[in-house]
Formats: sequence, C-alpha cells, structure tokens
Amino acid sequence: MLPTYISFFPRTPSQLCKTSMAFYKIFRFIRNKSIDLVHTNDARMHITWAFPVKVSSVFHVWHQRTELAPSTIGNLAIRCADRIACISEFVLKSLPQHVKE
Repeated sequence: MLPTYISFFPRTPSQLCKTSMAFYKIFRFIRNKSIDLVHTNDARMHITWAFPVKVSSVFHVWHQRTELAPSTIGNLAIRCADRIACISEFVLKSLPQHVKE
C-alpha cells in the first residue's frame, strides 16, 4: 500500500520519518509497476513523490494549480520535475526564480 501524503512542511521528526518511509515505498511502486511518467497535482503530492520519482529516472510533470508557498523542501522538490505546468501567469510568478529561467 502506498503511503499517505506527507505535509508540505515536514518539520517534525514523525514527518521526516514518514518522508523516508514514503520514499522507499514509492520508489518500489514505480519500479514494480514499470511506470514511465508521474503527474503530480497538489503540493503534498509534489513533495511526497518528487524525490523517489527523480531517483527512479521516471519523467515527472509537476502541475502547479495554486500559488507556491516559499519552502526550502518545495524549492528542492520542484528542481526534480522534468516539466512544470502552471494554470496562470499568477501561479508562474510564484515559482522560484531558478524554475522560471
């Protein structure tokens, strides 16, 4: 069974533990199911799936539908995406500068 999503701001030790456990389960799931593409559609999904997808060498489409809140882990996770789709110019402007270049 796949893990529930982690919170967008994994600050507590339990959230860090969930993140580590989720990484392994998602990585195995991607490999076992021979997945070629992952599409994430929500901040919790982005954070939960970005790192195992990157390590799996699977294509990742990050679909940003809301303003992206500033976050260190969010800034790292968004670098893992192969493509980023934003629903508006407003949403695009909320992304870190390195993503818009």
